[in-house]
Amino acid sequence: MKRPLIAAVPFLVAAAFTVAPALATMPGGHVAQACQRIDAALAAGKSTSQVEKDLKVSSKQVHRCQSAAASDNNAPATKAR
Repeated sequence: MKRPLIAAVPFLVAAAFTVAPALATMPGGHVAQACQRIDAALAAGKSTSQVEKDLKVSSKQVHRCQSAAASDNNAPATKAR
């Protein structure tokens, strides 16, 4: 009884290390794409309420993307050495 279980443990560990990184990166890509669509819609002149309705996102998500874009634009320039 214990031998099949002991033999299966390395395969389960290998599967966990293979699948875990792929699962960890999935949500980040989705959020980045949503922010790109939100930023593009705002740049096209739509209001935040129009963007919320058109893209079916919350106002919190719109403001989060706006603040992320603003912090990226206001980042201090690095000095070249």
